[in-house]
Amino acid sequence: MARSPLSKPRSLYHLLSPHCRQCHREPHLASSPNPTSALSADLLSLPETTPDHAPPQPPQSLILHTSSSFRASNSISRVSALSIADHTRSTIISLAKEILCLANDASSHLASLLESDPVRSIVRLSIDGFLLLQLLSLFKPRPRLALQIIYWRRNLPDSLPLTTEEYASAIALAGRAHNLSLAVKLFYESISTASDRILYNALMTAFMYNSELSHTISLFDKLKNETKFGPDSVSYNILLSLYSFNTLVNQMESVLRAMDSSGIPRTAQTYNILMCGYLRSKRWDEMERIFGSLKEPDVRICLLMLRGYAIAGRLEKMEKLYKLVKEHAQQRSLIWAMICAYSKVRGESSLRKIEELVRLIRAKEYFPHEHVVLIKFYAKEGSIDEMERLIVDAYKRNIVIRSVDVMRTIAAVYYKGGDVNRLDHFIKQAEKAGWSLCKDLYRCKMVLYSRLGRLREMCCVVDKMDSYWPMRDRYTLKVLYKGFSNAGRRLEMDMVIGLMFKCGFQFPREAVMQ
Repeated sequence: MARSPLSKPRSLYHLLSPHCRQCHREPHLASSPNPTSALSADLLSLPETTPDHAPPQPPQSLILHTSSSFRASNSISRVSALSIADHTRSTIISLAKEILCLANDASSHLASLLESDPVRSIVRLSIDGFLLLQLLSLFKPRPRLALQIIYWRRNLPDSLPLTTEEYASAIALAGRAHNLSLAVKLFYESISTASDRILYNALMTAFMYNSELSHTISLFDKLKNETKFGPDSVSYNILLSLYSFNTLVNQMESVLRAMDSSGIPRTAQTYNILMCGYLRSKRWDEMERIFGSLKEPDVRICLLMLRGYAIAGRLEKMEKLYKLVKEHAQQRSLIWAMICAYSKVRGESSLRKIEELVRLIRAKEYFPHEHVVLIKFYAKEGSIDEMERLIVDAYKRNIVIRSVDVMRTIAAVYYKGGDVNRLDHFIKQAEKAGWSLCKDLYRCKMVLYSRLGRLREMCCVVDKMDSYWPMRDRYTLKVLYKGFSNAGRRLEMDMVIGLMFKCGFQFPREAVMQ
């Protein structure tokens, strides 16, 4: 059986994915060089995308780290063996914080910071660019800012040329900044001096981040044709990630078979990617098969399996796994997935477990759709007080319910309770808030009014419905007829029969029998 180490996810700079959160917008890279004639026509034909046209980002729980595509095993391991002094680490962190505090248009302040002695000392001490890479690893949320640092480093008169690792980092940052032309330009510039596998992996990652499926496959095929080196597990993981993100499960499994036939071992990241692909395509049996094949699955894989159980509604397995990884399952989207799973099952047990999970998230952090889920659940359970508390909170937060099914569920709980005044208050508030209205709300109010003998209010409800739905329907007239029938109002009953005849509706059975 395959073995995956039990470890927490590593926070390396080069763990990129096509689902990373959308980057913060900074100024474009100053004086970005244009692609030269050495670029292939195919790659140059790529349009330059901007963050406004970036692909939609999935929930954070489904982020696929593509493993360390920028780690040159030989040079980095040599540098890693050298211990970085504590004051140098603190200098890097303090410098990164100072740069990140800059406003988007503070290019002049950035230039003055880059010309300071701490930055120059980092470049001077940076054997094989390792210290600079450590600095750049802190700028993932703002890739354009990191590209400006690389541009400044590249044009220093007294510094060495960019190393392979720095080129790989720059290519990946250009991809995160949605500047594929710059990524391609840097790629061809770097391989003209020394071709390396990590450069291919970096450009593949840039293509993958921008969902360029055809260009990623083309570059992977080019890597396979290299004589000095070929694709490694990182290369295959990048291709697997792209297929996984696009829910192309058959192609993903085909790449996995090619990876196994090539003798390249699977990594923990490989299993993580497979689990994400099966999760998106809702293939729960395949997820369980992969999960069961691992002797020691890491935390990320366990959390993915937990999410899969929650979405599939397999509560027993979900609860069993949750007990094992409870201290790690603190991500709010995962907690809400479990809440949604319990909300589909009625009962005191589900209510108690939902309340336990809700305590893990502060009420002010509820998203609108999560708020609606709780309202509907408490309505189904008949907890009117808790439901109304959430409804009032929704009014304050300007949450608008567009689901007619939720409105019908709320109407049903008031109807069962027989409290027409609370139902009337809710309808008035919903009208003011712009919530989706349905005829069932008003029909329930009509029935409750008729039970109390408040026929005038019942007729006013019909007039109110005419303002929203001018065309009267048979069911509403039938409710009106039964209301008058229960009160013994023969004249009004005949008037309703006349309206039904005028509209071409079938008479109620009671009217025919009479």
